[in-house]
Amino acid sequence: MTVDRCIASVGSANLNTRSVALDEEINAVVIDDEVVAELDAHFEDDLERSVRIEPGRWERRPIWQRTAERVVTPVRRLF
Repeated sequence: MTVDRCIASVGSANLNTRSVALDEEINAVVIDDEVVAELDAHFEDDLERSVRIEPGRWERRPIWQRTAERVVTPVRRLF
């Protein structure tokens, strides 16, 4: 996450109490204009290449994909 083109938060923690208190996750706060500019540039590149997933498209995904999602649901928390 970048804020106002001058600060970045990089890491695995979500912005909630559980991530900090229970999940042993951590973020680094970076105050460096060049690093933040680089992260912003990466985000813009990703955004240009991304494809919006409309609700109808999601509902029409192949049956094999839906089946695979259901099969892994009980164990996905282990990974």
